[in-house]
Amino acid sequence: MDTTLVSQNRLMQSIDRRRRELSELGPCMNGSLCRRAGKCANPDCECHKGVRRHFSWQVTQAENGRTHTIYIPADMVDQVRGWTENHRKARKLMKEISALCEKYIRSAVPKLRAGLKRKARLSAAEEGNGHEQ
Repeated sequence: MDTTLVSQNRLMQSIDRRRRELSELGPCMNGSLCRRAGKCANPDCECHKGVRRHFSWQVTQAENGRTHTIYIPADMVDQVRGWTENHRKARKLMKEISALCEKYIRSAVPKLRAGLKRKARLSAAEEGNGHEQ
């Protein structure tokens, strides 16, 4: 069996496997989940003396060169963490799929060129035979 065909079949299997993984990810959210320390309104609280005491969660996203922040309620942190992890996995899988598609194309090009050269030689030989008769 042609080794190019085998490697192309393996590349397509790898692409399909990653596409299935991508379809199984679930909800995705772009951004970074961060825990932020803040100060409360009470001037007598330790947080005003440098002790980190009040924490909140947020997702930061870059959009059109600007950073946007979304407050995340404490009871949604685990869910949002999953969404941001899914987004990172999706980006990684898309990058891998793109690289595999490029490999597939590059593996097909030499075979296609060889076929075109062979056709050109055959048609040139046929033309040469037609002139001699």
